[in-house]
Parts: sequence; structure tokens; C-alpha cells
Amino acid sequence: MGCYQPVFSPKCVLILVITQFFYCFATAKTRNSLERGSSLSVEDDSDFLISPDKSFTCGFYGVGTNADWFSIWFTHSKDRTVVWMANRERPVNGMGSRVSLSRDGSMVLRDVDGTIVRESSTSTPTGGAERAELLNSGNLVLKDSQGKTLWQSFDFPTDTLLPNQPFTKSMKLKSICWEEGTSVLASVFKGMPSRASERGGSKSPQGVVCFASCTFSAGKA
Repeated sequence: MGCYQPVFSPKCVLILVITQFFYCFATAKTRNSLERGSSLSVEDDSDFLISPDKSFTCGFYGVGTNADWFSIWFTHSKDRTVVWMANRERPVNGMGSRVSLSRDGSMVLRDVDGTIVRESSTSTPTGGAERAELLNSGNLVLKDSQGKTLWQSFDFPTDTLLPNQPFTKSMKLKSICWEEGTSVLASVFKGMPSRASERGGSKSPQGVVCFASCTFSAGKA
């Protein structure tokens, strides 16, 4: 009696291949933490953090030819709307750059030549950060072995305030106005902010006031 040889139709094989592909795709994109000694690479499109509820994603975001921000954005927005940037004024190279949680607990963003573009130092007597986590709130946090937050992106806003994100004295909001191919740092308000100091103010053709920076004082609006 001969051995039975199972026969798979081309349709079955295709289904198995597709299933395996989406399984790998999903598992590659579900981590929400970066452990000490690990890194994220600009060259790997699947190398990023995602919040547990999948609302926010953190990783490298292309902003032009061979230029990337290390950013946080809304996962499901059509244009991947960015809510935070670590290096907006100094994009890194699209080849060879990476962000790492170093052995001493610091989170370091390096350009392709090894230059440190941004470093979040969390050195403590207990040894610094053990992991970086992206929370459901969109806050990127560095935590020690006891779960205590040592650093958080919420303390360094760029152009967006998310729900429950504090905005305290001396914090600044900066956005980018694109006008006739020229980018300028700005904070855009529908009305003039009360008790605020501004620099580099200008009016757009629509009458919206743009500022190079805006710092709010403590007190009632």
C-alpha cells in the first residue's frame, strides 16, 4: 500500500500564505515598549511602538527626501497626523539613523554619523529607565524598574496638546506654517492669547496670527 500524499490546491496555498503574511505583519507592529539596550531603526518600516489600544504610533516619520522625524502620530488618521516630534528642527538621515534606550537608561536619537540629535537623560541612583512605553494617551514615557515615570513627552509639547496633557508655566507650543514654500516656526491662534508673550508675529492673508513662539504665563486666561 502506498503512502498517502496530501494534495493542496493553489487556492489553499494562497490562503495559507496570506494568513501567514498578515500574522507576521500584525505581530511586528504590536509592541508598545522598548527595553533597555534595544533600538528602533529608521530603515525598518515596521520598527515602531504602538499604544495598547492602537490609537497612537511612535517611530520615524518621513518629512522629505532622506529626512525623518522621531515622532508620535494618530495611527488611524488618513495622513498620519503627527502630535509630537523629538527633532522637528533637525531631521535625521533616512538611512542609518536610530533611537536607542541605552544601557544607562537614557533614550538617545542618533543621526547616521553617530551624532546625538536628542538625548533624554534619566540617570538616577536606582539605575535610570528600564523601558520606554507609548501609552494610550499618546504619551511616550521612560520608566524605571519600579514603574516610576522618569521622563515623558507630555512635558515637551511641540504643536499639539492631547486630552489630559498639562500645559504649565513656561511651556511653549510651536507649529510650522508653510507659506509659498517657506517653513517658519509658529503658534497659530484663532484669537489672540491672553497673558502671552510672542516673538516674530505676522499675519497670514486670512488674518490668522502666527508666532515664532508663544509662552503662556501662569494665572487665569
